[in-house]
Amino acid sequence: MKILIIEDMLEHFEILKRHILASEVLSDPVLFHAPSLRDGVNVIKNEKINLIFLDLSLPDSNSLDSLIEIKNIDDEIPVIVVTSHGIEDLGTQALRKGAIDFVCKEDIDAKHIRVVIKYALERQQIRDDLVKAKLLAEKAASVRTAFLANMSHEIRTPLNLIIGTADLLKETQLTPQQRKLVHTFSKAGDHLLMLIDNILDVSRIEAKGLNCIEESFDLNEVGFEVSELMGVLCRQKKIDFDYLISNHGSTHLIGDKTRIKQIMLNLLNNAVKFTEKGSIKLELVSQPLENQKIAVEITI
Repeated sequence: MKILIIEDMLEHFEILKRHILASEVLSDPVLFHAPSLRDGVNVIKNEKINLIFLDLSLPDSNSLDSLIEIKNIDDEIPVIVVTSHGIEDLGTQALRKGAIDFVCKEDIDAKHIRVVIKYALERQQIRDDLVKAKLLAEKAASVRTAFLANMSHEIRTPLNLIIGTADLLKETQLTPQQRKLVHTFSKAGDHLLMLIDNILDVSRIEAKGLNCIEESFDLNEVGFEVSELMGVLCRQKKIDFDYLISNHGSTHLIGDKTRIKQIMLNLLNNAVKFTEKGSIKLELVSQPLENQKIAVEITI
């Protein structure tokens, strides 16, 4: 284990060194001495330091500035601040800036140093365990995202074939009733594709976030598509369904059409799920805002 003592007074360094060796916490500690902050920074950059004892009274640094500079270089190294009696408040401030503990020079002995080092090592072990757990969680999320992406591809292939066949069927001679059923069939397939995208979106959000797409669309058309899909579900449960749009602003918008459609469908799916009788109404209101922006209010 490599320990760096940043202390400008050689006498204080020797005292601290003696107590560290006498504490018997570490089997073969390697101690480095830096009489100034600049020397300490050079040691940190050239050696894999495991623990730092930092005197806040240095010739080339004032108070907490030395701690801040060290944490900016490597925030992972635990730092124990060394102060003097009468300025314990400075040690408390150091804890807020990232120090792991502080000791007063007048109170230093082998027993005290033993407790401080053991505490620092335990804190560092906990931090290392958390980092490992985070890496494992990120790896698991990455594997899950890759699995969902592969499954999505496998599901999309036959589903696109079904939707394509329905589109071809629309071009043949059909009765009005048949044409309406094929149209609903095609829209249901589109909805299923969107549900697959929803599953992938959850994984993307957990992994690295989700970006919205800007595209031109007509809000009224989106509302009509959603009402067609939900109308089928409502008829199956013998629930009345109504759709209303109030245009206080333009319905020709630029935004993420898929996300808005997702919001409507998620709200309506819940409404259908928890409605045993009566009716469900989808109401869209577009309100003009400043800077040519439009607010869309969705009410179920």
